[in-house]
Amino acid sequence: MVSRLRTAVLCAHMEHDCLIAGGFDGYMYFIDPRSSLVTSRRRYQRSSVLSIAVDVNHVLSVGEDAILVVVDRRNNQANRITVRSFIYFLDYLTL
Repeated sequence: MVSRLRTAVLCAHMEHDCLIAGGFDGYMYFIDPRSSLVTSRRRYQRSSVLSIAVDVNHVLSVGEDAILVVVDRRNNQANRITVRSFIYFLDYLTL
């Protein structure tokens, strides 16, 4: 079975066991690539998720709302940081 997202995907990051997609609707979607099912969705941004960067312990996202969100994957804690120029962070996250 393939899940359908009801939004445009603006960015994505692929790992061996998880696809993380940022949506136009402000949600981050966590998708199992083996079954194509959405395992969870979380809304950390108030507007579109424009960029995602991932490491073993963290997921970073930048939204159209100029908020940088750092999510600790170990305990699912999210910290929001307002940035003045999110374009700088978009460039940084896509390196």
